[in-house]
Parts: sequence; structure tokens; C-alpha cells
Amino acid sequence: MCELHAILIDGKDKTTLMEDVVRLAVDGNEITITGIFGDTMTLPGRILYVDMTKNEALIENID
Repeated sequence: MCELHAILIDGKDKTTLMEDVVRLAVDGNEITITGIFGDTMTLPGRILYVDMTKNEALIENID
């Protein structure tokens, strides 16, 4: 499977927000992350990058 891991970067700290991510939606400064089973999480931030070879999306905390 090719689901992503959404990882939050806050300074030097990295925290996995959600595994098996199938959708990232950006609305201004908010990002909504949706998992494979429909679970969602919305947080302030910006996407630094999405790397499909590592199956990860890095999100920078802007709160």
C-alpha cells in the first residue's frame, strides 16, 4: 500500500500525527488529514513536502 505517514515538525521535534493517510486538504493555514478508515484531523500548519518514496508528508507547525 502507498498510504502516507503525516509527521508534524515543531522546532526540532517530530511527531507522527497519523499513519495510513490517504488525503491532505489545505484551506489557508489549516490542513485536514484523512486516514484510510475516514478518520480526520485538522490543524494549523503548512506542508513542507510529500515524499512518496518514504511514504511521508512533513507538516510544519505554525501555531
